[in-house]
Amino acid sequence: MYNHLELMSIQADVLYLHNQAGRMTTINEPMNQPAPRFFWGQTIAGRIVRFRSDVPDHLVHDILQLIDQGDSTVQLAKVIRALEKDKEIRSLWLGPAFTFQKNGKGAYSCYLGYGRPLYSTSWDNYASLSIAKRLDLHLYGTDISIY
Repeated sequence: MYNHLELMSIQADVLYLHNQAGRMTTINEPMNQPAPRFFWGQTIAGRIVRFRSDVPDHLVHDILQLIDQGDSTVQLAKVIRALEKDKEIRSLWLGPAFTFQKNGKGAYSCYLGYGRPLYSTSWDNYASLSIAKRLDLHLYGTDISIY
């Protein structure tokens, strides 16, 4: 069974393609769109942070230092400002990350044929949030993508 941090790492690995250095390159979809410049997956167990391959190393270093300085809400604003200094931010995506829970027989409520099924949406997608509630999904974190 995966802990919350492992689930968030799996989510980042599934959402985006990565190069040899572990940097995001594109969204993992057929249209081959660029990955976000920055991904932050926050769980109660910690965080997973990824950067797109073209984000300068000095900016990666600066942002990693910012994130380690206290409250994550305040740090997000600082991360946004740091990214804006490098390039204009086109969009920001925030959403909950869910996983399906096991039922009483040890099987997942929904099984996709591999691993543990994950589900994510945006905080303003009320229909999708309603589905997550009806399916009794387990919230394991929040992810933020900045383009």
